[in-house]
Amino acid sequence: MLTQYLLLQNRIGEIQDIFSHIPLEEVTEKHPIQTDYLHAYLKTRTRMLDQEQFLQFDFIPIKETVKKKKNQNFGIQKWRKRFEELGKFVQELKKGYSSAHSSSSINLHPLLKFDIDPVSQGLVIQHANIKSVTTAYYEMNIEVMFSENPFMNEAVSHDAFKLIKPTPVKCIELNEPKSQKGDEEDDFDIIGMAQVQFAHISRVPFKGGNKNMMVKIKTNAFTSDAITTGQKNEKSCTYYYDSLSIHISEGFGIVRVMDEKTKCPVICAYVKVYARLKREKRVEFWKDVYTGLDGFFDYMSVTGSNAFVEGHEDDSRTLVDERMDKMNILIMSKEGAVVK
Repeated sequence: MLTQYLLLQNRIGEIQDIFSHIPLEEVTEKHPIQTDYLHAYLKTRTRMLDQEQFLQFDFIPIKETVKKKKNQNFGIQKWRKRFEELGKFVQELKKGYSSAHSSSSINLHPLLKFDIDPVSQGLVIQHANIKSVTTAYYEMNIEVMFSENPFMNEAVSHDAFKLIKPTPVKCIELNEPKSQKGDEEDDFDIIGMAQVQFAHISRVPFKGGNKNMMVKIKTNAFTSDAITTGQKNEKSCTYYYDSLSIHISEGFGIVRVMDEKTKCPVICAYVKVYARLKREKRVEFWKDVYTGLDGFFDYMSVTGSNAFVEGHEDDSRTLVDERMDKMNILIMSKEGAVVK
């Protein structure tokens, strides 16, 4: 009863420990169905540290137990169903086992991903089968990039930086792979999960500081057993520096810009607004303005100097509702830049 209770709570470590101290012959005589099931099930729950351990696993005892119970008429529907489910699970694992020799090469392919952690000011690099990488930093002129493509997303194209010399450029040695075991008592994996490639994590300082940067990381050297295809192995990520707190009221068409640290209004921040039309899908310059003493600016209303709104000067809201698909706003100050 205790083992069944722990099983429902997925407390595998405790079950393994209790089951190892049970006199199996005595218990099997009294509770053969439950004991056989638990014995077979626990064999499918073990720590798998690498692919080789999975390839060497012996499924035969589990299959024999399931087959024996399948042919046995013990008449208890609940336990019959459990043995059937366990049998199906083992069959699925066997299918994975038969192709594991070919799929194991997946674990030798290089893997490279990274993010920028603004809190710790660090690059968090996920990698596998890579010894070292080269990092390059490209400073971005946000106003120029925004004016050329106001609806740019964060995935800035590499082409925009082909003629820019990156600074600084640095080669970084990545952490050596280490075998890792589960620290907790219940850290038991289902057999078959070891086929997933394991990525190591390295943290290195971010050199972007208080600038808007695109960071590019590319592989410099692979491990000796890595399988490479000759393709470029590089990733990029953009970092926008700002300490601004932006509050937008779409209903009134106004924005307030605050300093995130001091909570004071940001005065004379430069604001540039572009609009995308619904039907034409064309992008039009809408207006530019500076924030006032209270940090507010009105991004909705425009003056007659904008040819696009000619005839709608007194009712720009109707023009926006009828013809605008989206508006993007660039806000720039000494506290940084942000696009909304």
